Amino acid sequence: MNNLPKNINGYTQHQSVTDPLGPRKYFDKTETDVLLLPDLHKVLAANRSKKEKSLANEACNLSPAVNKDTRQTHIVLIHLHNPYYLKFSLAQARISNPNARIHLIGDESNNVYDFIEHHDISQYAQSALEFAKHYKHLSITPFYSRLISFQRWFILNEFVKANNIDRFLYLDSDVMAYCDVAVEFEKFSRFDFTLSQSACPHDIFWNNMQALNAFCKFLMDVYTGHDPEIYEKLLKTYEHFFRRKANGGVCDMTLFGHFRQIGNFKISDVDVLIDNTTYDHNINASKNDNVEFQMEDDIKKIDWIDNCPYGTTLTGEKIKFNILHCQGGAKKYMETFYRGKKSDDELLAIELLNKGWENIKNGNMQQAMDFLDKATPLCPFLPNLNYLKAIIYGQTGQLHLAKAACEAE
Repeated sequence: MNNLPKNINGYTQHQSVTDPLGPRKYFDKTETDVLLLPDLHKVLAANRSKKEKSLANEACNLSPAVNKDTRQTHIVLIHLHNPYYLKFSLAQARISNPNARIHLIGDESNNVYDFIEHHDISQYAQSALEFAKHYKHLSITPFYSRLISFQRWFILNEFVKANNIDRFLYLDSDVMAYCDVAVEFEKFSRFDFTLSQSACPHDIFWNNMQALNAFCKFLMDVYTGHDPEIYEKLLKTYEHFFRRKANGGVCDMTLFGHFRQIGNFKISDVDVLIDNTTYDHNINASKNDNVEFQMEDDIKKIDWIDNCPYGTTLTGEKIKFNILHCQGGAKKYMETFYRGKKSDDELLAIELLNKGWENIKNGNMQQAMDFLDKATPLCPFLPNLNYLKAIIYGQTGQLHLAKAACEAE
């Protein structure tokens, strides 16, 4: 796959693409969902010759939409490193939005996709690094994974100012999109921005850049001691988790909740039901807003109609999901959920996987492993490949190998 130029300032429209990934390449399967502060310092140090960028910041017109908005559609993701699932999130967004500008704010390791615009994260990291100086870790979870949940909003704020963007859809890298974002913006045009289940930010329609700027100021005020009332509430939240010895604590969702309660901006939830469609809050959970969906293999049961995902409620009603949020371990399903054309190698690997499963059910463990070994070089990260190997190792008494295979899955 060709590398992207370092800057694509003239990009305006992308031609319709059947499969943005083309012949599938597999990259290092590194589970990295966090933007590490040391990494930011390294990239920043390597790019001291930063060009001055315009800081124009115009809030969008929030008047009710009558006709389709003809403004350019922007979709923005942030990620350092190049984990195996990132390409599927980017490519699915491209398939669903062939004319949108899709931006990945990242580093050199993920500057490898020729169907999106890549931006050097060090160009937009100054305020994020400043925030890190004041950040207090009030969580049981790892330091850097929590820090980045705050830093990303500062990075986005700098990015949209520098590029004169007045509205955009932000997506986490574990989100798969199956909607025309330009059309979806109309649903939420009366709101400054959106969240999921009141405070979750894995997919946000940002309609008002003043709201994003205000949220960043709010974060800085809280952590620099200029809003002691909110900070006191954060301490109580942390104490609640600490006493229960529960995983979790204060993260950006906590602050989004407090920011929403202030009431200065109009905020909508995307996980509500509109026109028989909704936005998946978390594929690992059966509930979406007040609607409960059928589950299968510990995730929402998904049926595909015209290459779009549908869930089935407990009452049997079909609901279209505009996005699927493959949180945590559900990232392994992102390749399966990708609607682009599969390569010949993938199709053969899937056939070999199915033959392996049939042999496992029939008790033919050696033949099953032969099929799985043939599938591995064709598609190393095929969902359930290592899970089936773990079954075989467990049945043949190789428990250390079974454990390793489960960890790999």
